[in-house]
Amino acid sequence: MITNDSFDTALTSAHFFKDPYPLYHQLRAEAPVYWCEAWGAWVLTRYADVMAVLRDADRFSSAGRVGYLLQQLPAPARQQVTALERHYTIGLAHTDPPDHTRLRGLLNKVFTPRMVAAWRGRVQQVVDELVDQVVEHRHMDLISDLAYPLPATIIAEMIGAPQGDIGLFRDWAVAINRLFEKGGRIEEAAAHAAQDSLYEMREYTVKLAAIKRNAPADDILSRLVAADDADKLTVDEMVST
Repeated sequence: MITNDSFDTALTSAHFFKDPYPLYHQLRAEAPVYWCEAWGAWVLTRYADVMAVLRDADRFSSAGRVGYLLQQLPAPARQQVTALERHYTIGLAHTDPPDHTRLRGLLNKVFTPRMVAAWRGRVQQVVDELVDQVVEHRHMDLISDLAYPLPATIIAEMIGAPQGDIGLFRDWAVAINRLFEKGGRIEEAAAHAAQDSLYEMREYTVKLAAIKRNAPADDILSRLVAADDADKLTVDEMVST
């Protein structure tokens, strides 16, 4: 392990968040497994190392990550974000086997290869429309013009959310993901903002699920709420996932 204070400085700079790729390249070359004191976290930049961590739930657990962050808050502040902590004890991305295995199995019954293949044409259509806009404007920012609107549009359609609500999801996601922007550190303001957005997103999802239960359509959320009891996620599991 190479300890280099300059890496800590670079990882917390405004320039890094604008263009992180040169620093990623340098880390891979000089310190591919790096402890960042400023983040309170290990930074892995080699694909093989990242995959090894993701696949080793015994040593690198997905559970309790948000709880670890929230433990850093003063006790009164942590008591105000209990809903946030509970949300992140449930769901696919924040559990380990066997819970993760069970949830993934239930979702696989809905998110099938045949269903994914059926979306190929629609994905191509959205890509074509986005590229046409770029050609018209003679300028492209890869993130804002393609990498964000493409998955946002398709995911919204897959769960049956109105296209006009895509901006809501983006705003919620930005606020909630601020929990992780400092790695293993957290700011109290970020926790409160994340919980506020989480309340709104959960309420929206529960209402949308109720609509799909009464008027099902050909989307993932309709299939999840219509599943047999043996194949059904609980409401909290569905919303968290």
